[in-house]
Amino acid sequence: MDTTHIINFFLFEILLVIFFLATLGYLSFLVTKKPFLARLATALTVVSFTLDTITILFKLTIIRISPFSNSKETLFLFIWATILVFLIADLKYHIPVLGAFVIPIAFMLFIYAYSLPAGKASLPAIQSYWIGLHAVVAILGYAVFAIASCAAVMYLIQERQLKSKKPGALYYRLPSLEILDNLSYRALLIGFPLLTLAIIIGAIWAKFRGVNPLSRDPTTIFAIIVWIIYAILIYARVTAGWRGRKASYLTILGFSYILITFMAIYYFSERRLHLF
Repeated sequence: MDTTHIINFFLFEILLVIFFLATLGYLSFLVTKKPFLARLATALTVVSFTLDTITILFKLTIIRISPFSNSKETLFLFIWATILVFLIADLKYHIPVLGAFVIPIAFMLFIYAYSLPAGKASLPAIQSYWIGLHAVVAILGYAVFAIASCAAVMYLIQERQLKSKKPGALYYRLPSLEILDNLSYRALLIGFPLLTLAIIIGAIWAKFRGVNPLSRDPTTIFAIIVWIIYAILIYARVTAGWRGRKASYLTILGFSYILITFMAIYYFSERRLHLF
């Protein structure tokens, strides 16, 4: 193993430890509601995001591995994007308890990504700037959907607490239903245009390449199905007034479909390259 790969290995080992500590910090804050635990967990998350950024740039510039060259690298990029969106949401809404739902998911995905084989180098087509832009925009959209899904899970938990005759400790830990519903909805309004833009960029690139994406790449169909799910959700919220429980269930369903399909694509796709 050469020096660059040794450095890359230790970067991931350090990231794994920091992710674990951040997860532990947020879960401890959820249980105790002690502010210093939230501050500590947020600081660790910022450190992990910074180190993750350095790792991605190191691999891209030194080892020459594209962030979307295979399943492993794409998932690492998705984790990076999810943490970025979470930090922005926490800065705007001041809901550190959201980290108790987002960061454990990011940590588990990190472990899963870490276990995946390195994969092969990317195809020449994926090295196109246009397809790179397509992938980055799509991943950002999916990261926003992850935040929307976590807010939806929190909404359902808080709603159950409110309906209970004896609300549990979580009732005093979670924000109001209005705040959670608003956060989920605003995230959808950001993620949906990003996914739409990603699909448009991918379609334009395919047209110039003379490729029919529907016949050659099943992941394009996956992206369109995701788009339809969230289009239905936004339409229902705007026209039919869907809020609360119904909207939360569909939001969670959409993101669950994203995760399940990603894993299915890795295990069953022969190409295992174009993932988003």
